[in-house]
Amino acid sequence: MKYIYVPLLFLSVLFAGLSCQRAEKSYPPAMQRAISLLSARPDSALYYLSQLDSQMADEPEETRMYHALLTLRAEDKLYVRQTSDSLIKSIVIYYNKQGDATKRLEAYYMLGRIYRTIGNLPQSLQAFQQAAEISHKCDRPELSGRIYEQMSYLFAYQELYPEAIQAIKASHKIFQKHGDAKGVSISLRNIARIFDRYQQVDSMAYYYRRAYETALTTQDSIVTNLILNEYISAFIDHGVIDKGAALIHKLPQEIKDKNPIALYSQGMICLHAGQADSASMYFRKSLQQKASLYLQRDIYRQLSTLNEKQGEVAQALHYERTCAMLKDSIAAITQTEAIYKIHALYNYQKIKQEKDRLLLQNERQQKLLYLSLLTLLGIGILISWGIRRFKQYKQNVAQQKKELANLRVELEREKETEQKQEHELQKNQTKIEELELLIETARKERDEKTETCQQLQRQISQLEISNRHIRLNMDEKALARQEKELRKQEMRQSAIYLWFHEESHWNHIPESAPQWEELRNLIKDCFPQFIVRLHTLYPKISEMELRTCFLLKLEIPLKAFPKIMNKANASAISNLRTRLYKKLFNKEGTASELDEFIVDL
Repeated sequence: MKYIYVPLLFLSVLFAGLSCQRAEKSYPPAMQRAISLLSARPDSALYYLSQLDSQMADEPEETRMYHALLTLRAEDKLYVRQTSDSLIKSIVIYYNKQGDATKRLEAYYMLGRIYRTIGNLPQSLQAFQQAAEISHKCDRPELSGRIYEQMSYLFAYQELYPEAIQAIKASHKIFQKHGDAKGVSISLRNIARIFDRYQQVDSMAYYYRRAYETALTTQDSIVTNLILNEYISAFIDHGVIDKGAALIHKLPQEIKDKNPIALYSQGMICLHAGQADSASMYFRKSLQQKASLYLQRDIYRQLSTLNEKQGEVAQALHYERTCAMLKDSIAAITQTEAIYKIHALYNYQKIKQEKDRLLLQNERQQKLLYLSLLTLLGIGILISWGIRRFKQYKQNVAQQKKELANLRVELEREKETEQKQEHELQKNQTKIEELELLIETARKERDEKTETCQQLQRQISQLEISNRHIRLNMDEKALARQEKELRKQEMRQSAIYLWFHEESHWNHIPESAPQWEELRNLIKDCFPQFIVRLHTLYPKISEMELRTCFLLKLEIPLKAFPKIMNKANASAISNLRTRLYKKLFNKEGTASELDEFIVDL
């Protein structure tokens, strides 16, 4: 079935690429040599393949199958007629199971060629169409172009000229895209043939001329002369003798002397020029070169007319009778071919209708499959999203509980500090009031206690300054707490903070990972003195110890540390924190004390 798309396109492309490759070094050397010679020298390729016939029984099945396929292809290039499709069908069945797209392409191409040889045109066309579908998965432009070329011949034989033109244009596009001038010239010639059938002489001549000019660039004399000979013959058949005569001199002398079509063309040119004897000579030579029945009929008709004009009535009558016999033979063949074409066309249309029905059915199934996949995908996404949201919710609740506990501890500490400061403030105020009473008393005794009064005044000033310092310190701490909380909020909203809090990223993060540098920059931006203070306390602090402090500052759960730092277990992380506390403070301490210090730093 045509154009079946696999939902997961990248898998389709991957498998297609793998299937188009084969380790040819596993084949016997003679077989590898035959593969390299198949296109340019099929006779030599067939020789090497025949040398392997006796040892094929000991080779793997894939080697045997490919050897048989190569043999059929070499024989096809040498015009060896096949009479049975049993071998190629077994090859196609094998490669359909193996899934090697390149060899499956070659197998279907040969299946189409053999069906065409034995006269089964509908099956041949179907095989070529399957090969065309497979060709989209393989990089075999030369074979892809020939597949569409063969399809055009089958369509033209059944007089399906629009389909033939479409197939020819497909082959022309492939050959032109890959710079195959020979293939381009053949496809242009085939277009000219279709216009020949339509009796459109100008279009026919245009495409024949382009085909000939393209063939000249290939430096392939066989293809060039074949197209030129057909080009001249087309002009002769349409009665445009002068244009054919203008081209005849470009044919090599060997072709002009031995090719029956070229000899007939020269005879017609001489006849048009009034050279009856020369025309008769060329016609007779053409008959000696095994001309086709159609060409023989035309030649005998011309010879009959020439002899009648020359007064040789008996010879003219003989030629006319021979011409009539050939007409009867051609009529019988034409009738048989017409009946066969009708059957073939009927079979083709029947197959096409069945393919259209199956294609419609497949499209419906594909739509249902896509809808089912999209539904399952949507359900999967919703479930995944729900699970993820639930996990995030649990993590957020746990994190909030931990933050709340830390905040309570900090608030209690701040409260104790404020109570102490308020107590000291009240104590100082009480002293001020006492001193003011003393001053008042001293003022009454100013003359006697002037010096005492001045000393008390200085004490009052000092205490007031102390109070101002205390108040400023309290204000600074309040501002610091606010600024610290703002910096924490800024840190929690950063991308790298969220990245490190993703549990899927807790597997070992390499030392060279860019996220470490991003984390360092985040700490520098949010807590500029953090790293400086750590270095001040312990100048030789290592990178791993620094990163441990970073993760503590980032509020990463302790259970994630072993995974992130690539440590065996949680005890290794705990020992590291304990040792770091001793390095920083030069005294024994616990891991928890280090955690509290880093959080408050």
